[in-house]
Amino acid sequence: MARSLIEEVSDERALERAWHHIKANARFSLSEQVKNEIKTFDSQASANLKAIRSDLRSGHFIFERQRGVLLDPRGKKRPIVIAPVANRVVQRSILEVLKKRPRIDAILRSKTSFGGIDGQGREEAIRRCCKLIDDGFHQFVGSDIAKFYTKIPRRTVLDLISRQIPSRPFAELCANATITELANLAELGEDARRFPGPEEGVAQGSCLSTLLGNLLLHEFDVELNTPDVACLRYIDDFLILARTKANARLAFARAELLLEKHGLTAYRPGDDSHKASQGNVKNGVEFLGCEIRLNSVRPNRKSRKRILDKIHEQVDAATEELAARRIGNLHKTNGLTHHLWKIDNTVRGWGNAYQFCNADDSIFQTLDEQIDGLIAMLLGRYSTLRRQTDSLSTRRLLGVQALRDLERRPIYKRRERQSTSVDPAAGR
Repeated sequence: MARSLIEEVSDERALERAWHHIKANARFSLSEQVKNEIKTFDSQASANLKAIRSDLRSGHFIFERQRGVLLDPRGKKRPIVIAPVANRVVQRSILEVLKKRPRIDAILRSKTSFGGIDGQGREEAIRRCCKLIDDGFHQFVGSDIAKFYTKIPRRTVLDLISRQIPSRPFAELCANATITELANLAELGEDARRFPGPEEGVAQGSCLSTLLGNLLLHEFDVELNTPDVACLRYIDDFLILARTKANARLAFARAELLLEKHGLTAYRPGDDSHKASQGNVKNGVEFLGCEIRLNSVRPNRKSRKRILDKIHEQVDAATEELAARRIGNLHKTNGLTHHLWKIDNTVRGWGNAYQFCNADDSIFQTLDEQIDGLIAMLLGRYSTLRRQTDSLSTRRLLGVQALRDLERRPIYKRRERQSTSVDPAAGR
């Protein structure tokens, strides 16, 4: 007898896989609160997963309210929604069940949609772009979909899922899993309007949100790819390539109409947003952090600036922590070796993300020289602090453990030694 979809979502192994995926991703989180929540859940993971499974099968599982966080990359506030761990485990299990459904898989198996689809990542999108350029598609229009996650018509996509998978209990679970209800609205104040509400929009940060966006834009992907025009989409970024300028512009006009059907808009070339562009690829086209020209792919200027800004921030944070350690404040501060390790991770992560580029070595050599300068700045600040301190504090600055700083838990308490001296007046 075939299992119900709720049974598939609540399967013991499915929930365990979902939990391990979330736990693994948490290692890269910059939020101490998220890491602590994962640690707390992990301390009783077996019991927690068992409770989730029981609640799902009895129909009593409740998605708790989430927390809204405003990230500020490059001076732009990005509304990220962080859900409780139990929510995320169930959402991840739902995602895996949906991806296994043939009708959903058929919609997602697009050769021109790349974000959030297995085997279709950023590198594949750039490779496809280069192939099209080699085939003579030299005119382009590139743009972003404005406020994509907060504008997705959630009910429209849920209805689409219901038509593809006619299961009322599963449809209700999907609906509840994609509602955004924030517990910290008062704390967010005016910024609360940046987040999706219960009816319109989905949570940026939820694994289900990208899936819903891709399902919504399936028609967009199909309609904008013809023998004369190609449209490559990575979630809310899209790049139209065509053989002629007229075809590229007509395709962009068609894209606007397709988005308008769902209440979405795209930035236009020449507006004040600087999020859209058009032209000939011989002059360069920017897509997904890369600058692509005929026979050339390299990290674009914004991305190169981004890594330098990130390392500069790390150097400043390191200086602040080292100054605190010098005076003995070891609580939540790290030594020089830890900060160099963080910078190393930043460089490695950025470099690995651009391994597919074929730009000449001078670009990476120049970046290395600039990074060398930032590291020298950190070492110079460390040297200044070191000259102002003793050997113990020097060790603290380096991040090498000092035995005297370890908390001791002795088995026996030291007893006060009693005096054994004889009173000269005694015995008189």
